[in-house]
Amino acid sequence: MILKPVVFYFDEDNLYRIKPNGPLIKYPLSTITEARRTMIMINSRRVWKIIINQSGQQIIYKLRAYKNFSLFLEKVSENPNAIVDERYIWGIFE
Repeated sequence: MILKPVVFYFDEDNLYRIKPNGPLIKYPLSTITEARRTMIMINSRRVWKIIINQSGQQIIYKLRAYKNFSLFLEKVSENPNAIVDERYIWGIFE
């Protein structure tokens, strides 16, 4: 059996976690407290650590950057309490 990965999507207000044969989980972008770059690269794409504060509990996901990821980081950074790394180092390296 091939494992089907968890997929993340976002819109103006929410981050969605979609797992095949599992429930859709919705997190308001305002509950994301950190979006941090890790040192891990998979297929030339950076792995990011996303920390969500939901009712006082930290939920941590690690996911790879995708084509609209800069917009996602911009939306998360609208929360003045969120810690958000820049996507690119020196404007060049992811």
